[in-house]
Amino acid sequence: MANKFKILVTSDLHSYLFPINYADNSVYAGSMSRVSSLISKLRDENTLLIDNGDNLEGSPLSFYHYQYHADEPYCVSQAMRDLRYDYLNVGNHDFDHGAKQLFKHLEMTHAKVLTSNVLYKGKPLGPDYEIRTINGNKLALITVTTSAIPSFESEDKIRDFEFKDAYETVKRIVPIVREKENPDYLIVIYHGGFERNLSTDALLADDGENQGCKITTIPGVDLLISGHQHLSINTILNNVPVIQTNANGMEIGLITIGKEIKTELVQTKIEPDLNVLKPYQAAEDACLVWLQQALGTAKVDLEIKDQFLARVDKSQAITLINKAVLEATDADLASNALFANSVGFKPQITMQQLIATYTFPNTVVVKEISGKILRKYLEKNAEFFDLDKGKLVIADDYVKQLYNYDMVENIEYIIKAGNPRGKRIISLKYQGKEVKDTDIFTLAVSSYRASGVGGFGMIKQAMTVKEVPTNMIELLATYIISHQIIDFQPTHNIIVRP
Repeated sequence: MANKFKILVTSDLHSYLFPINYADNSVYAGSMSRVSSLISKLRDENTLLIDNGDNLEGSPLSFYHYQYHADEPYCVSQAMRDLRYDYLNVGNHDFDHGAKQLFKHLEMTHAKVLTSNVLYKGKPLGPDYEIRTINGNKLALITVTTSAIPSFESEDKIRDFEFKDAYETVKRIVPIVREKENPDYLIVIYHGGFERNLSTDALLADDGENQGCKITTIPGVDLLISGHQHLSINTILNNVPVIQTNANGMEIGLITIGKEIKTELVQTKIEPDLNVLKPYQAAEDACLVWLQQALGTAKVDLEIKDQFLARVDKSQAITLINKAVLEATDADLASNALFANSVGFKPQITMQQLIATYTFPNTVVVKEISGKILRKYLEKNAEFFDLDKGKLVIADDYVKQLYNYDMVENIEYIIKAGNPRGKRIISLKYQGKEVKDTDIFTLAVSSYRASGVGGFGMIKQAMTVKEVPTNMIELLATYIISHQIIDFQPTHNIIVRP
């Protein structure tokens, strides 16, 4: 075998260029500026730099850009160009603003796009595979993204795109590459995660969103680089090394290949690269001014100080979000989740707090459901909790998926976490009466939840009554501005018991 070489991998950067926590303007541990410094330190002439998708959405800077300056060159695209990426994959959030913005981004990075399971107007975005020789080693790169993107995105955003099954695509290509190219190493780059708990092998969901475990069972795969789930993963699965970096530039993947494949997650605990920031400082400054704009005043406590308690004893920030959705949809029920590190709202509500609480531009979908389906939906949410020595805790398979716990407004229900999964909803009432299986409700949920991913197929299968194309951040801002004074009787309609 030839000499050593390295692969540096980023994933799910989500437009975090600057080392700033937008929730409170404190110093942020991640960001592309720190990634840049680390790349400069680790890169040499025998190094490939690969990004695994999800760059165009997720930070206030990206939201501000696409809200007010969508026709201008985007900072993250230019920063990636400056970092001289060799190859790119696309992630689900890269489709959030439609084909025009996606292709502008890809062109501006000056990197080669390798995504092979996505077609645009019948033509694949990238080749079936890429052959690259580095320091005498022949590499085969097969690059795919989650085929669940049509579940996340509205039809207008992905019109003319076709998404083929990621697992089936890799399964088809691997034997062709092995026979035709005989590479020293065959590497799969996948913007998707794992459908099973990597500790217990328990199936988490079989909806096609995440297929990493299945991909490692394909003979001939030497390494899997994954993403999408925002998890720090560095392990061996089915005798295949797998690595996934956390989000927002908190770490990069370092893969060293010689006689063996060594994978390592390197945290970006390094001084940010000020040079990479300089061209985008004006955009950042404008964004920070915009974030301080006051929208209204809260007379009720909407702050989130403890992420766990905000879910055990439903935060009134969720009540506010659900109230805004109910007003916009006239549904019977509304349901939303808090994202990781959601801050809630201070007495003077600003755009900064809003975006720091509701991170992604989901829209709203209204579904018609029966009482039976409602109970099934709540049982799935009740899996979020577990007991440790009799004490309420977050279940292991939800610790990194706080966004998969919804809290429903306009009903009263009790969760008994100590009961077996599927039998935890011990009381469910609507307007003071026990809900019957035959009762019919309209339920407003996020477009993400309506997609059914995360094990919520019962919501996907329910009949869609209406769709509200306005993204949630705009919907919430409109609600707060129109009311000006946010004052309501706090609701404590969810009881969680050990």
